[in-house]
This record gives sequence, structure tokens and C-alpha cells, in this order.
Amino acid sequence: MSVERLTLLPDLISSVRQGSAVAQIGLGNLRMQLQRNAQGRLWTFPQLAGQAPPRLRLKLQLLDAAQFSIGGARPWRFTGGRLDLNLASQQFRFGGAFRPKGLGPRQTQLAMRVQNSWGRRPALDLRLQLRRLSLPALGSLAEAWPSQISSGEASGSLRLNRQGQQWRCQGPLQLKQLRIGAFSSPQQRWRCGGTSLELKTSPWRWADRRGDAAA
Repeated sequence: MSVERLTLLPDLISSVRQGSAVAQIGLGNLRMQLQRNAQGRLWTFPQLAGQAPPRLRLKLQLLDAAQFSIGGARPWRFTGGRLDLNLASQQFRFGGAFRPKGLGPRQTQLAMRVQNSWGRRPALDLRLQLRRLSLPALGSLAEAWPSQISSGEASGSLRLNRQGQQWRCQGPLQLKQLRIGAFSSPQQRWRCGGTSLELKTSPWRWADRRGDAAA
């Protein structure tokens, strides 16, 4: 990781709420090379086994566009990034917008907001805004992304929630010019609601076979 500019500002409101000093760190021209650990994760939340977590709160904000890559794969441009890690309350918040460098139209973007709790009541709230996002580019972020996806764009607004082991989702997702091996589809419209997933009638082609699919 490298950074060219660093600022440190007191966060008075958070300091009053938490009862201890909280500062916000600003990062300028940030460059990161991330590597997965032996479990395939980019980070692991601390396990304190009966100990009280430290009263530490870390707040980071990007001062300008950053760049990162995972495992030496295609780099991504990262803007508007904010991170709030509160070990005392065992909560994590993150937000930002991403686009792959050199792949897809200039309008392509993945905006993300995450709220995560990992204490006695683990919970996750993830909100995604996708705008003409190149599907092949996601292979540089997701370790298990299928290599057979050779083309496609995704647009939509999704919200994923997890309470304990229960997952729920909400929102529409549209795929265009999708190609997976010999399968292709010019457009697919999906909608997620609760624990169900609906596919509107969509044309498809598999080699010399054609048809429409819905679910």
C-alpha cells in the first residue's frame, strides 16, 4: 500500500457519542495491492473470546480517486470511499464507488454501501447500485467467478440482508449481451424479493437452439 497525502482531523460528534477521542484520517492518491489469506479472505474480524473489545474507532476517507487490485489482477478505480470501523460496538461501515480500469464503457460503475455487525448478533446489510457494469471484470474481484462468462453488462439496484443464517434480497437486476460459453441472451430482467428470485420472459440462444425463458 502507498499513499502520497495524509490528513488527521478530530471528529467531535463521534467523540461525544463514544465518550473517547475519535479522529478521521484522510488518504490521498492511495494505491493498494491486496492478497487473500490462506482461507481466501481479504480480512478477518477479531475473535476476542470473552474479552471486552478495545475502545478503538477508525474512520478513513479518500481525498481523491484511489486504485486497488486483488492478487495482481485487473486494477479498479475507487472514488468516494469512506470506512468506519468501531471495535467497541463490533460494527463496520463502508461505502464507495468502483469501476474497472480499461474495461467497459466510461459510464460503468459499482456503488456499494455496507453495514456489518459481527458480535453476538451478526448481521449484514449490503446495498449495490450497478450501472453498465462489465461482468467479466468481476472476475478480478471474486475468487470463484466463472471464467466462462465472456461478455455481459449488469445494471440495477440490489439490497441484501443477513440476520444470523437467513439471507433476504430486494430489487431489480438487468443483464445485457450475456454470454456464458455457448449460451447467450441479449437481455434478462431479474427481480429479487425476500427469498425468491423472478426472471421475466427473456430470449436465449444455446448454439443453434433458441427460445424464451421465465421463472
